[in-house]
Amino acid sequence: MKQWTTIPAVRRILEKKWNSGLFLRHLIQPQQLFPLSIPLRGPTTAQLGDDFDEARRWVAQFIGNGTNRHWQVRWKMVNHRVRGANELPVAVVFATPGDLFGFLGKTREAERFRELSATVLTHFPQLVDWVARKPLSLLDYGVDVPLLIKVVSWMKNHPQPGIYVRQMSIPDIDTKFVERHKLLLAQWLDILLDPSTVAGEHTGVKGFEKRYGFRCKPVLIRFRFLDRELFLNGLSDITLPAEDFRSLAPPAVTVFVTENDINGLTFPPVKRSLVIFGRGYGFEELKGAAWLHEKEIRYWGDIDTHGFAILNQFRSLFPQAESMLMDRDTLLAHRNLWVREHSPVKTGLQYLTNEERTLFEDLAANSYGNAVRLEQEAVSFERLNAYLRG
Repeated sequence: MKQWTTIPAVRRILEKKWNSGLFLRHLIQPQQLFPLSIPLRGPTTAQLGDDFDEARRWVAQFIGNGTNRHWQVRWKMVNHRVRGANELPVAVVFATPGDLFGFLGKTREAERFRELSATVLTHFPQLVDWVARKPLSLLDYGVDVPLLIKVVSWMKNHPQPGIYVRQMSIPDIDTKFVERHKLLLAQWLDILLDPSTVAGEHTGVKGFEKRYGFRCKPVLIRFRFLDRELFLNGLSDITLPAEDFRSLAPPAVTVFVTENDINGLTFPPVKRSLVIFGRGYGFEELKGAAWLHEKEIRYWGDIDTHGFAILNQFRSLFPQAESMLMDRDTLLAHRNLWVREHSPVKTGLQYLTNEERTLFEDLAANSYGNAVRLEQEAVSFERLNAYLRG
């Protein structure tokens, strides 16, 4: 049926506006929306002559089937030299929000929003702009809203609490409730808390605890002594909180860092040495270990663009670090074990040596194939042992 506006098309237009939050926003911050008029595209004067029966059927949808329970139709008179005078609909008009919600089948959601927004704004009127910006989010949280209000009220009374999140003692609050709702809670707390109690440098869900003054689970660092003479009370494989690791200061001369756990577990014995199990891009906790800055460090990662990016970050913290088995010869010697790297890094890395940078650029440019990657666990132990002997 031509490009004439149908009732389903009107519904699609209004549903898009509903999904933007426009109509619910109007309930707490009234705008000049109503009466709301939706223009209709109908037959032209020429089409009345050529397609009169089809035009008549199009007009009929705006007359029957009880549609006028929710809207009024605005008409205009069109004169045609053959068909004479005909009234055509040019717009449907919703007089009130209730009419609109009835047409969309959203009456229940609108009433629920009224209840939820009233509950939130009774406790925290400062959230009015948030509610207006995110009305559908408020609907999504639904039954959790009263519990969220309890948590936020507790936080307002206990800023920077200095406890673990699960130590919060709030009636009816599940121990994991806060962890599941960090995203929303952060949005509310940033509005409601005194800025002096918010550590703004910590962001996102991962930074929630530090941002609002909770204790964090300690970062654990795992390492192995590669020399029996260095064992700590007979222990070779040790995992410590980062704070304890920083104060350890073992009498090792060389520290190996390997990204793969299996490589760390199977690393051969080396005199006066230890191996630290890699941490991806997360090396900040190692930086505070002053004793590490005095050691000879060998870093071993994957031969791919991300491997060199991690090496680059590690060397920015430990400039004395040398890479091991991340060279072109090692890459080419294991051609049959290459795999594909996902989302390669393309940007320049300032802390690489000339040799490392050249290989990184070749990998980024796909000089050896599309997104070539050699995982460090694929490197033969013969080659590792030969490197250690050297």
